[in-house]
Amino acid sequence: MKEEELLFELNKLENFTKKINFLNDHLKRLSYGSARIVYILDNSRVLKLAKNKKGLVQNRKEYDLYDNGNEILAKILRSDEKYFWIIVEKADVINESEFEKITGLNYECYCDYLTYIRRKIDPRKYMNLGNKLDEIIITQMINHTFVSKLVDFIKVSDIDIKDLYKVSSYGLTYRENEEKIVLIDYGITNEIYFKYYKNYEKRLLR
Repeated sequence: MKEEELLFELNKLENFTKKINFLNDHLKRLSYGSARIVYILDNSRVLKLAKNKKGLVQNRKEYDLYDNGNEILAKILRSDEKYFWIIVEKADVINESEFEKITGLNYECYCDYLTYIRRKIDPRKYMNLGNKLDEIIITQMINHTFVSKLVDFIKVSDIDIKDLYKVSSYGLTYRENEEKIVLIDYGITNEIYFKYYKNYEKRLLR
């Protein structure tokens, strides 16, 4: 089935379950979470399908936050009008070692710096979060292009920083024959987390 025909038929289906079943029959599933399923469209693009209301909200937030000039974000290429799906630049799964090799950053130090940024953004809320960070590491992170662009994005987007500790939030893509680490999952802001996820996590811990 050609892409335009597939999207046309997908948009005709009126609920999440029917959309999921339809794409399961026509596309290869790459990954899935509690809110969205990712399907492979071709070698360079994936389709993120919302599987519930959380997924709709996250698709819309990623679409709204995407800035074509920000090279650390996976490119969002298209969306349906209700945000049941968005089409996104495909990025390969990476592990911490691959992240370190490409960025030149120690992953543990990188996560420590994210903790440091959380304290800087809201010192009253996170005053007891983690230990004091070495000034050498702070300087390294401030001067690193990827990290500085990510921090700028955090400040603008209010993204939930806890998601950025997970290496699964990043992927490897190729632009102009150069390897690039990009943020592939940035649909959960602090507002969305507290509205849709905090109570869910409490239930899991019971």
